[in-house]
Amino acid sequence: MGGGMPERVLYLNLKTPSVIRHSQLAGFRRYASARGWEVVAVPDVQSRPERVPHLLAQYAPIGCAVDCTGISTRLPPSVFRGLPVVYLGSESGSYRGVPHVESDNPAIAQVAFRALAAGRPTAFAAVGHRNGSAWSRSRTRAFGALARKNGAAFRSFPVVRGESAGNWTRRLAAWLAALPRGSAVFAVSDHVAAAVVGAARIARRTIPRDFTLLGVDDIPKICERCRPPLSSVRFDHERSGFRAARMLDALLRGRSAPDAAGNVPPLLVVRRASTRGTGRMESAVLFVLDAIRREACDGLSAARAASRVPGSRRLLEMRFRDAIGHSILDEIHEVRLEKVQSLLARPDLPVKAISDFCGFKSYETLHRAFRARTGMSMARWRRNHFG
Repeated sequence: MGGGMPERVLYLNLKTPSVIRHSQLAGFRRYASARGWEVVAVPDVQSRPERVPHLLAQYAPIGCAVDCTGISTRLPPSVFRGLPVVYLGSESGSYRGVPHVESDNPAIAQVAFRALAAGRPTAFAAVGHRNGSAWSRSRTRAFGALARKNGAAFRSFPVVRGESAGNWTRRLAAWLAALPRGSAVFAVSDHVAAAVVGAARIARRTIPRDFTLLGVDDIPKICERCRPPLSSVRFDHERSGFRAARMLDALLRGRSAPDAAGNVPPLLVVRRASTRGTGRMESAVLFVLDAIRREACDGLSAARAASRVPGSRRLLEMRFRDAIGHSILDEIHEVRLEKVQSLLARPDLPVKAISDFCGFKSYETLHRAFRARTGMSMARWRRNHFG
């Protein structure tokens, strides 16, 4: 564009902006700012898709991004008249060969399975989205495959196309009532997990006493308001937006942006009450839990944490496992590894220096623990999320 005006890119939301969309747009803007682009964000394009040609004429963008998070894509590339375009969101792969950024559904299922398996459930179960979206089916299939691979019983809530919300909830309540006690339930999103909480009340099942529950997205207004508060798989949505802008830049520079290159794995599991054990949260357990969260990264050991509580260490360990779902040492490792993942977001910090900040005795000990938890090295994890 002439006259010293910055180059413009259009960022189209197919639905009204949400917390996730705000975060993705922030990541897109961060990359755009470094390139000197002006980002024109247009919300709720789904309600009036005929606006797109007028927007192209009005702003004369050099390229476009379409955020279709949570819905099927309804703006084909042909609408953009040959302009470079990148899609974001759970259904962003609808157009074959078109660059897109979406969640890595098998990776989500793997992180969820590991988190739920730590509680040693009697069986595993999954609840998909009511509309049977492709991303929902993918997460459910991958989770079920992991359960079967590990020799565990698995069942998934069947989808009935076109049924009403009320009937879906009644069926879900009956299905939950028949789950074996001690099951671990994976809900493919926080919205679905919140619906499971409501259906569990109808079925007179108690979470986590009758079954544990894990959602996806870590949306605070959903997770914190549920009773009990929901554990959830957290994404780096800002990183998704950043990657989309980087893909668009590659297209503008005449380089290819591979179709599947934008799959973004999850960051970590935010643990709340819905995945705790079934025992009571006694004062001794709460005391140790607080000490771990304050001092785990300063080298606190399981023995030292337990020594601060009078009485039998074996009895304390049993009560801790019943209440939290795993051992005192497991909790220490969880807190340390969450710190590791936050430190990996700092590109200025060498991987081999991270053990100095999170309580592990050596880089080798940390390396083994991190690979056991994530299935990959820290260097690869950093590249996948922040490369």
